[in-house]
Amino acid sequence: MRRGPLLLGLVAVTAGAGFAAPARAQEAAATQLQVTSTTVVEQHTDNQDDATDNDDFGIVVQRLNLGAVSNGLEFTGRLDGVRFWNEPSAAYGSYLELERLGVVWRGESMSLNAGDDYLQVGRGFLLSLRKNDEAGLDIAFRGVGVDVDTGPVHSRLFYGKSNFANLDALTQRSIVDVNDQISGAVITADAGDFGTVGLQTVAVSTRIGEDATATDGNFTGVGATWDLPAPTAWMSAYVEANLLQRELYGKTKSHPAALLSTNFFVGDATLTVEAVTVEQFGVESTPQPTLEGQKPSTVEVFYTQTPTLERPDQEVLDANDANALRTRVDYVVGDSGLSVYANALLREQGQSEPNPTNQVHGYGGWEFGYGDGASHLNGSFGARDEQSDGAAVASLKHADLDWVQMLSGRVSLHANAKAEDWKKGAGATENAYLRANAIVGLDLRGIGGVAFEYGHDDEKEGGGRRIDFYAGHINYEISEAFTLRGVGGSQRGGLKCVNGVCREYPSFSGGRLELIARF
Repeated sequence: MRRGPLLLGLVAVTAGAGFAAPARAQEAAATQLQVTSTTVVEQHTDNQDDATDNDDFGIVVQRLNLGAVSNGLEFTGRLDGVRFWNEPSAAYGSYLELERLGVVWRGESMSLNAGDDYLQVGRGFLLSLRKNDEAGLDIAFRGVGVDVDTGPVHSRLFYGKSNFANLDALTQRSIVDVNDQISGAVITADAGDFGTVGLQTVAVSTRIGEDATATDGNFTGVGATWDLPAPTAWMSAYVEANLLQRELYGKTKSHPAALLSTNFFVGDATLTVEAVTVEQFGVESTPQPTLEGQKPSTVEVFYTQTPTLERPDQEVLDANDANALRTRVDYVVGDSGLSVYANALLREQGQSEPNPTNQVHGYGGWEFGYGDGASHLNGSFGARDEQSDGAAVASLKHADLDWVQMLSGRVSLHANAKAEDWKKGAGATENAYLRANAIVGLDLRGIGGVAFEYGHDDEKEGGGRRIDFYAGHINYEISEAFTLRGVGGSQRGGLKCVNGVCREYPSFSGGRLELIARF
């Protein structure tokens, strides 16, 4: 969050306090200080994709994380600095920001917090502000909150606004703070043998559109939860139901969402049955403003995260408008170290549309640990089919393998491979392509490791686009406090998803060094 001279002054005071803390720790034994510094240097070359504004530039990212505990107070802070050279456009901006700052006081039955924190309500239907490294997003809640415990009842109130980290870690473009207002309350009560029940509400105010077409967006959600965490030896259950009211362009609409998640335990087997329904349920942030004729970052940010019931890495067309049913069976084969599983998913995508997409996805796999847990061989395979109005939409066959083999007391071999064989469309519009990734390396405990990576993506062939990617990795543990990581070469991009958050990753070409220091 950018604050100008006032913020720079605050940065200076915070940094000074951090370096002075060890001296104060000698005077007050209750004071503890932790510092983690992460420095990343990247030089990008031509990645041979369709874009012309992400080549031949460099970036340095410096993050300083501070954590301190003193006299019953917990302090956290993060100072971010970004510096570009040869940046392709104004969408890439250098900055120095106090990105995170928070303090927490904890009493016997109450805690108070002010500043930045990550926040989720229930399973994320109504609110999920989080750091998602794989999706390149870091969204925090900046405000005040109070937690109160009164016997079996726990209450939480919060009021504040959104606070984006100002760097899109995938595209390395700037993200502008939009400061959407967020407030809410959560009450949970212990119901004894009947588990825990709760009520929750969240309100979000955003701004939709720009200039004369802009309008306020007001979202109010209410919900209830029931959590039955294995009260007996044979089952557990979680139920959540929510209703979201949208006020946009003078119109008010209500949208429901619900989740049922159960586990049944029979001997060495576990049966999981889950169902979810959501109808146009997401709460999207205020869009990024246009700066100097360009969008700094085009990412669509949602303050909510709907459970998809899919594998975390699967493409999900729209997580906020679907019906889904999933069953999974896990079985542990005695004391052999082997466990196997099978999963089946039925999903109706775009359930409120005239012609929804019907998806069937089945997959299975195994996990096998041996060598007293020092080695393992895990794998899975599956197939997915999608149809809409009787016509083929997409089909997928996928497989992955992860193998760690201990070679000696300190040296191990690690190999990981993943492949996705896609077909999208039908007839003249069919597009068949393969995405694959493999990495093989040696890990030396206490020293580091080296690895070689190969990637392939022929979804968009021709036009000078790269379809094969090669990279080398190195990891060196300089000491207990310092770790150095590096990668050089090219790495595959493309559409990737993490728990329903799907983004187009730009492919990488160049070199990257990362130094991590912990004190």
